[in-house]
Amino acid sequence: MNMKWKIMMMGNFCLKVRGKEMNLESSMGKQIASIFAYLILQRDRTVTKEQLIEIFWPQSRNPLNALKFAIFRLRNSLEQLPGGSGRDWIQTVRGGYRLNPRAEFELDIAQLDKIVLRADYEDAKALTGLIRGEFIADLDDPWILEERERQWKRILTVTNKMAEDLEQEECYGEALNLYQALLAIEPFNDQVNYLMLRIMIRQRKFSEAIRKYEQIAAAFHKEYGIEFQGKSQALIYFISAENGEAVSLDELISSLNEDVSEPLAFFCDRSVFQKLYQARVREIQRSRESFYVIMLDLRTVEGTMPEGDMVEYLSRVLESELRSSDIFCRISKSQYAVMMTLRQREDSDIAAKRICTRFYKRYPADQTKLNYNVCEIQPMPLADKD
Repeated sequence: MNMKWKIMMMGNFCLKVRGKEMNLESSMGKQIASIFAYLILQRDRTVTKEQLIEIFWPQSRNPLNALKFAIFRLRNSLEQLPGGSGRDWIQTVRGGYRLNPRAEFELDIAQLDKIVLRADYEDAKALTGLIRGEFIADLDDPWILEERERQWKRILTVTNKMAEDLEQEECYGEALNLYQALLAIEPFNDQVNYLMLRIMIRQRKFSEAIRKYEQIAAAFHKEYGIEFQGKSQALIYFISAENGEAVSLDELISSLNEDVSEPLAFFCDRSVFQKLYQARVREIQRSRESFYVIMLDLRTVEGTMPEGDMVEYLSRVLESELRSSDIFCRISKSQYAVMMTLRQREDSDIAAKRICTRFYKRYPADQTKLNYNVCEIQPMPLADKD
């Protein structure tokens, strides 16, 4: 009995036959599945032996034998799959191999090709159904990683082309389903988050959009220690101001004074730190005070990135050891910057050494290295006058 095959390359590399799904990596093994995937991707052309050797056996002493044995194993594996017997899947041609052009099967990537070519908003539902995950998510050969990036860019490009039509036609449900499928793979993609939030705002779901953005921003900050910036942030900031209630000057001052007695140092995101730094640069020109920036860099003794609990503890040390007038932010996964008002350069060394001493009580110097550098904030040079 001839059983119709459906091969899926988005998500795990799978074969679906008569309603049952089989993982091809589990069935064939990693390398054989990868070779099969490559031949499928090049299904309209002959793949030369040299191409296959360069991709799969670049360091082999006898690559031609390795190739022949791999093709033998691939053919044998295909014969043993349900409905695979007698189909002559892999043909030997002059100079190489090709997928039998008469082989009949459904292929999700072929369907994606058609959707990308049309870029019609009516295909949004079909596109959503194709996005089961990253391209061949269960294999990680270099060629697959490269193709994964290419396929993802194609999907994002066609989504951008569909987005405006989806909104103009008020296909809000289909649009949200598509964006959520994309965000399940890449949750911090700014453009897709922007499109999703824009749909909510066009439906006048302002509070829901703001809450959603806050969840995204909090998750991003937890993962990377920096602020989630971009078009989605700008959109939410604009909507928040547009829907904010008017207040009196007294009410504004009262709200600004909330928690002013908080004894801990002020932690902020990098963008806020940058604005405060720029304000200090301007202030120096008309002030006698000196401002300093301390950069703290945390590493293991082997020079690798520290574990999350070490970084979290350093943040707590900074909060407690710095003065309430000091400002600090997380620059990267293992770096913090501190901005301080001090009388002299030596005071910054004292502050930095105090932080290091406190940190080393929990994580000794034979486990971690907390290095620091100090620089004084300099005023902006005055523009030349003609």
